Amino acid sequence: KEGEPATLACNITRGNNKPYINWELESGYPIFWFGLSNTIPEARRWSSGVYRCTADNGWPEPATAEIRLDVQHAPIIQTTTLTDWTQYWTKLVFKCIITASPLATVEWYKDGQLMEVEEDVTTREKQVTHRLHLKEMGQGYKNENETWVLDQDRLGLYECRARNMMGEASRAMEINSSCDRDGQVQCFKRVKEIEKLVPAQLVNNSEVNNDEED
Repeated sequence: KEGEPATLACNITRGNNKPYINWELESGYPIFWFGLSNTIPEARRWSSGVYRCTADNGWPEPATAEIRLDVQHAPIIQTTTLTDWTQYWTKLVFKCIITASPLATVEWYKDGQLMEVEEDVTTREKQVTHRLHLKEMGQGYKNENETWVLDQDRLGLYECRARNMMGEASRAMEINSSCDRDGQVQCFKRVKEIEKLVPAQLVNNSEVNNDEED
């Protein structure tokens, strides 16, 4: 897990002459490791990836092996908010972009109360994006309903919480007024950032393996 040492090692199973050992990332970027075993003193989440070990004793072809390193860490959340103004209504889309290992469980809360929402989730590389769609949060420019007022129960703090065995994180958006198309003020603001590690005694007592040899 993050902050602990991670050792990556290759094992030579056959061959007579002493081989030359070279390491590189999956992309081919050299690491300048030259031994069979190498240790990262404090592994970080960006240390995760595929590491390739090459052994060359000059005959006939170099042998290669790949090791995938997965550094486990608490969730990290980035947020964006999309204001979708249609002709008649305003929709807000609150996005939580989460990086975590292992994958995080995500829940949505309104003023501290768990919400039941339809899942809108996409995955891209190491990031998982969760979206909360809030419809009819204001009037569009063609909406001439002069008596419509946003239900006050829809104002408040909307929060996404991400949790895995390594810890949890939370980000929120506070809606403080109707999001009308011709509004003169911002109807929401992104607030609150809570990121904390799970106490050591709450983590699974089994040892977490930092590397895995294919």
